[in-house]
Amino acid sequence: MIASVSSPDSDNFVRVGKVVKVHGIKGELKVLPYGDPDYFKLYKQLVLDLDEDGSAKVYDLVRARPQASVVIIQLAGLDDRNNAELLRGAEVWTEKKFLPEPAAEEIYWREMVGLEVVTDDGQQLGKVKALLETGGTDVLVIRGNGQEYLVPARKEFVVDLNNQDGCLVISVPPGLLEINS
Repeated sequence: MIASVSSPDSDNFVRVGKVVKVHGIKGELKVLPYGDPDYFKLYKQLVLDLDEDGSAKVYDLVRARPQASVVIIQLAGLDDRNNAELLRGAEVWTEKKFLPEPAAEEIYWREMVGLEVVTDDGQQLGKVKALLETGGTDVLVIRGNGQEYLVPARKEFVVDLNNQDGCLVISVPPGLLEINS
């Protein structure tokens, strides 16, 4: 099925990758995944958004297979290279309902963005604005009170995460916050 829709919203959809190339002559696409490449096997439908006119197209996912740093996907109704070429550069979205449940003590990054951050001794730091993937330890970007704090997103620093209250409590070693000043 191929249907046109308005651009996906982040309340119901999550961006999972970007089309970087066409693969072969049968309309397959190479997608740079923004998360675990194996998750693509779980998605039933994908929304491809070229952002040209505010509309996007919904495709049923026929198959997905990881290959090195990309995922090769085949979409229903897309069976030749010329039509696939039109989708180069498209952002790839899926409905949040297709995402696997995080394992115990895991959380999706998108759930942390916007949370208020407080230290275990009660100091208000601001809100999580982003998470940076560094190749080593991921980093929380926290902004508030005219400051920006970069805090490693590690278990030993995250004391409590309460999505209902919109609060993240962290414990940081002495001097870490001052380094960011």
